[in-house]
Amino acid sequence: MDVFDKSILFSLTKSCRISFSQLASELNLPAVEVGTRIQRLVNNHTILKFTVVLNPYLLNLHNAIIIFRSLTPLELNRLTLLGVHSTIESISIGTAHEGFAYARYSNKKDFAELAEHFQQFHKAFEELHLYPVIPLVNTGILAPTQDIVSLEKEDWLILAHLREQGRLSLQELSKRIEIEVEVINERLDYLRHHNLIQETIQINPVRSPKETLTMFQCEFTILNHLIQQEIMQEINTIPNFWPTSSWKSANRPVLFLSFYCSSYTEVEKIQAQLTELPGVKSIIKVMGGTTYYFTDIRDELIEEKRSHGWFSPEKWVTDAPID
Repeated sequence: MDVFDKSILFSLTKSCRISFSQLASELNLPAVEVGTRIQRLVNNHTILKFTVVLNPYLLNLHNAIIIFRSLTPLELNRLTLLGVHSTIESISIGTAHEGFAYARYSNKKDFAELAEHFQQFHKAFEELHLYPVIPLVNTGILAPTQDIVSLEKEDWLILAHLREQGRLSLQELSKRIEIEVEVINERLDYLRHHNLIQETIQINPVRSPKETLTMFQCEFTILNHLIQQEIMQEINTIPNFWPTSSWKSANRPVLFLSFYCSSYTEVEKIQAQLTELPGVKSIIKVMGGTTYYFTDIRDELIEEKRSHGWFSPEKWVTDAPID
């Protein structure tokens, strides 16, 4: 991936239904090239899914990072068991029996239960640390200006399909839910205007055993706004920086910085660069890998609506088309 691919991915995390022509204008690239690049990112499974979901702030959800090291390999079936908890959104696992998970929790009780849940389904954790975090970069998610009761039946129908195929055309969506295109467009405008939805993508940057998504837990002596700005200026010069998986501790002077690397040599080089950041006190690295996504509390809410007969259980197509 080059700088344009990363820019495309970052833009799509904020607005997965953006037109290729608009995205091309923002990046100063030909629309045909943008479409070709996105198709390649889909074909090589860097983009796993385009999806439209409820704004997490609508449900008062907070962010958490779980860093773990295991004495034994975490096999796929064990990962699946870890992912059944409704707070777990994704897990990135490397080849060295270590990795990190991303979770959304609603209260202190949910947060406290996360560690217990991990230990319950995998007894061989040598280390397991939980951190409440906030996004390090602007994710484009704003606070909603209406509450969840403002969603109408049509909104839940729209979300039920767009959560699986975020770039589904209005015409195809109209056929599936038997609602006129004009009404769908009106409801989407309403959901966007009041920040009730998040139009995003699921990303897996790691596609081979030689690649890694490494998270560096960097503790600083002090981390005020000005120092963080200075640090970010330095970090943004590192081409491997992966902003969508980087976080700031909610209660400590700690940054969780992620970098996509194609070799262990690159990992070591980045660690050396990070040690030169102003005020850095300690650095701990955790090498993740392939990212697995799971059903979270927002999906469960939509399923609850469906189980009450809000929409028919028709089969959803899983291959998201590229317009």
